[in-house]
Amino acid sequence: MRELKIAIVHDYHIHDGGGNVWLNAVHQIYPEAPVYMLFHDPEKTGEMGLDVRSTFLDKIPLLKKNHIYFLPLFPLAVRSIRLSGYDAVLTSSWAWSNSLKTEEDTCHICYCHTPMRFAYDMREPHLRGKNQAVKFFSRILFDLLKWWDLRTAGRPDHYIANSEHVRERIKKCYNRDSTVIHPPVDTDRFKISKKEGDYYLLVSRLTPYKRADLAVEAFNRMGLPLKVAGDGPEYERLRRLARPNVEMIGHVPDEHLPGLYQGCKALVFPQLEDWGNTSLEAQSCGKPVIAYGMGGAAEHVVDGVTGVFFKEQTGDALAEAVRRFQNLDFDPDVIRNNALQYSVGPFKEKLRSYVEEKTMDFKLFKKNQE
Repeated sequence: MRELKIAIVHDYHIHDGGGNVWLNAVHQIYPEAPVYMLFHDPEKTGEMGLDVRSTFLDKIPLLKKNHIYFLPLFPLAVRSIRLSGYDAVLTSSWAWSNSLKTEEDTCHICYCHTPMRFAYDMREPHLRGKNQAVKFFSRILFDLLKWWDLRTAGRPDHYIANSEHVRERIKKCYNRDSTVIHPPVDTDRFKISKKEGDYYLLVSRLTPYKRADLAVEAFNRMGLPLKVAGDGPEYERLRRLARPNVEMIGHVPDEHLPGLYQGCKALVFPQLEDWGNTSLEAQSCGKPVIAYGMGGAAEHVVDGVTGVFFKEQTGDALAEAVRRFQNLDFDPDVIRNNALQYSVGPFKEKLRSYVEEKTMDFKLFKKNQE
């Protein structure tokens, strides 16, 4: 049997994070597959050795720094991607590429990181802190994008969800069934540390829905040391709110993250995430996680064993979880073993098997229709 001809379509890639690990792992499965993106940062994709083919958005000045202002063009960019001669197309979507239209004899498999957050149940967190005029026009845009998203959500032949939480959202938003294959974590890069750290740590892109403000509020009140690693539109506001015990350290290069995790007492994880790779990176280092106990965290943090949950997104609830954490003992080996089940190897095996099975079933179905 000849090897399947695969194309990969990834929404876009301009930030470090879980997307790096996902793309690297998929590139290892399909090293000859081209990767189509709406736009990308050549430095980041070049390091991975990807054959990237981008759309006209890549040529627009300033788009990569302010892409939120160009959202109305994104559906046009997806529509401009024309693929032919492939057995299967694997789209990697958190908003856009699931709408790709493929040829009738091509199996379209969508790895859905989440349905479009700002079009459905998470639009208000994305608008937090915006003025009324921006909110008004953003809601109109989000309604139009929701209409477009629903109209095109039937194009994939199969959906993969990155978590049970996302599987439920796919069913709720699109009324489509999906199979869960958890995204990979590069556990080999994060070595276990059994020494007790001397600070708490938050690692996140600082956008409103990430709720880093809850951590700053809680640790301001408790006076405990907190390091906030990451940048984004919320950085300056949080820096002004932070008291001396809260250190805003800004963007941290990937190569420095392992040491930062290894030196902490615990990772603070206050956001509702579809999955949450930073939690598993910390657990790979044997570090417990103090997490909002909903979404992806509820699937990969074990309350009282690999971390502590709080059930309300408030500073008070987070502070109470920290106090509970201080009275518990955690085993770094148990914590790391929990993370290892989500490493790159198992992900590659599950994804390769799924794509091959669904593509062959698709081809057989098409042949029987002739």
